[in-house]
Amino acid sequence: MVYFVSWYLHNKENDGWAYKVENKYLDLDSAKKAYHTLLGNYVGSSVYDSVAVILTDSLGNRIMGEFWQAPQPEPNTEE
Repeated sequence: MVYFVSWYLHNKENDGWAYKVENKYLDLDSAKKAYHTLLGNYVGSSVYDSVAVILTDSLGNRIMGEFWQAPQPEPNTEE
C-alpha cells in the first residue's frame, strides 16, 4: 500500500489557492507524521484563512482529513 498526503491552502491576501500532493509514503506511520507536520505548519498561519490536509491511500480511501478556517471577526452590533 502507498499513502499520499495532500494539502489545499487559500491565501487570504490575494484570494489564491495552492494545492499539492506532498509526497508518497510506503508506510502509514511516515504518512501520518507528514500529515501532522503539515497541519502544524499551516493551521493558524497569518497568510492562509482556509487549510485542508488529507491523508489517502493508493486505493483512494481517505484515512485522515482536517479542515481549518480562520475565525471571522464578530460583526459590530452596537447601535
